[in-house]
Amino acid sequence: LAALALEEEINQVTSIVTRTWLRLVYRVEPRSTWTSVSKVPNTWADTAANNVVIVREYRDTCQEVSGSAYCSGSGTLTVDAYKATFLSPAFSSMSPSLVADNLSSVNQSGAAITPFVLNTITQVDPTTGAITTSQTITMTFQGKRYISGVTTFTPSSNSMTLAVQARNVN
Repeated sequence: LAALALEEEINQVTSIVTRTWLRLVYRVEPRSTWTSVSKVPNTWADTAANNVVIVREYRDTCQEVSGSAYCSGSGTLTVDAYKATFLSPAFSSMSPSLVADNLSSVNQSGAAITPFVLNTITQVDPTTGAITTSQTITMTFQGKRYISGVTTFTPSSNSMTLAVQARNVN
């Protein structure tokens, strides 16, 4: 899941316009790939066969002041070039943060959990016949832990889901 947000400020005295682009990428990754001094050691959760994952947020910024831009991690880069690299798989210039730990990539029956899904909903107005579409992003997660010899899921019966209406989706 990725988002590109723009914050624009105008200095009332100098009329200088500052645009700050914030690129956020949320990735589900195997827990074993997370290296941090704050990571709680858990050999069971770090074993690939147990399907325990984390969610990480990667972020960086690009600031444009009166036409000149500086983008974090990449030196001088034009805003257009920054936007063009938005979906680039290279995250080396982005700062990662942990969002969630001890999640499962499969449910209790072994079926894969798809964490982020973009849905398009088409509706027809019964009065005018006008067709409109809207989009939602559905996020699905389920916790997974191994406690006292028993694997437990949270919630215990189904995954948690949250649907958010998407705007300006490309």
